[in-house]
Amino acid sequence: MQGNFERARSWMVDAIRPCLLWPGYVATERMTQLMETDPAVKQLKEKMGFESTELSGRVIRALYDDPNLLTLSGKTIITAEAAERYGISDLDGYEPKSLRWIYRGPHPAFDIPQERSRFATAPYIPANATILDGSSTNLTSQD
Repeated sequence: MQGNFERARSWMVDAIRPCLLWPGYVATERMTQLMETDPAVKQLKEKMGFESTELSGRVIRALYDDPNLLTLSGKTIITAEAAERYGISDLDGYEPKSLRWIYRGPHPAFDIPQERSRFATAPYIPANATILDGSSTNLTSQD
């Protein structure tokens, strides 16, 4: 991500506003095929939902039209959070979930300050959930 920041800084002179779009689970052709044969992928879709590829395009368009786009230069934007911010829904009105609580979000240097949104508060995390880096939430009481 450091490279994104340096690239963004160098391109600012040319009025190019690069930022990194961080989608959730995306219903690509391959994921759709796997859903038919792999029960784990099917369960993942049922639990977390998949974003369509069109959602990223809708968010990119909204970013392009945002008069404050310059403030996002060099930042990492979580697609689901941007969709909520801009009032965008996915196909058939689906509102994707942010995976911030799973991946712990982008590095603070590249993250966007959280505004009031459904993602700004801590979501439900099951007791003893394992985070992708192997650590545990260890929320169970030892009473």
